[in-house]
Parts: sequence; C-alpha cells; structure tokens
Amino acid sequence: MPRLLLFLLLLTQSICWAQLTQERIEVKSRFLGEFGFFYNDRPLNLRQLKQIMAVNEEATQQLETALNYRKAAGIGSITGMAFMGYYLFEVSQDRPENIWPVIVGGTLLLAAIPLNAIYSNKAEKAIETYNEGVPYNRSSSIQLELSGSGLVLRF
Repeated sequence: MPRLLLFLLLLTQSICWAQLTQERIEVKSRFLGEFGFFYNDRPLNLRQLKQIMAVNEEATQQLETALNYRKAAGIGSITGMAFMGYYLFEVSQDRPENIWPVIVGGTLLLAAIPLNAIYSNKAEKAIETYNEGVPYNRSSSIQLELSGSGLVLRF
C-alpha cells in the first residue's frame, strides 16, 4: 500500500508539472518597427505560431484577422511597386509619360502603411489574449520528502 501511495504521489507530481510548464508567447521588436514572436526564447514563424495558439480559439480568430490585414498590406505594396516600376520603365524608354501609374501606385503604397499598423496591433492583441489563458510557470513544484515523522508533501 505505501508503494502504491508513493506511485500515485509521483504521478500527481508529473501531472501537475505538465500543467504548469506551458510557456507564454513573447513579442519582441527586431528592426525598423518589425517584430517577432518568440516561444521559449526561440523565434516562431507564422505556421508555428498558429499551431501553438490553436488551443485558444478566440486568440486564433484574432490572429487570422490580423493576417488578413497583413495580406491586404502585402498585396497593396506589391501592386503599388509594380505600377511605380512600370512608370519608371516607360520613362526610361522615352515614351510619352502617363502620370496615372505613379498616382495609383503611390496611393496603394500609402494605403499599405496603415494596414500594416493594424496588422501589428491585432497580432499583439491576439498574443495578449493567448497569454491571458496560459497558466504562469511556477518555480516551485511538489516535493515528496521522508522525515522523522513520516512522509511530507511540500508545494
């Protein structure tokens, strides 16, 4: 019977420890306003971030909304640069200058800036939502000690 009790206590200890080891996701600034996601001090790409956040449905939905803004900003940036490149090509060939590609391209590039800022804000909010549901790591654990008075369980 004492061995069974000891086995159950050790099993309980491992179960409690497993529940407390879930880490928080950190957002760290990198360069030029760009930020990165880190889990256990390891950088995460977006696919890994989605996999980790899958346990929290609300945070996952917020992240998907943020990624939609990122896609829109990327499409606007690429399209705007294509229009600007077309205009520069036309000018370099001494063809008649049409100013509309510059206007459209510049507008798309300018529109991408606030879309990227919205992505940043929504992604950080999704990380905060995820981290609110994560239990904090505790440095203490359950310890089983044998003392003169018997078995002692410390938390």
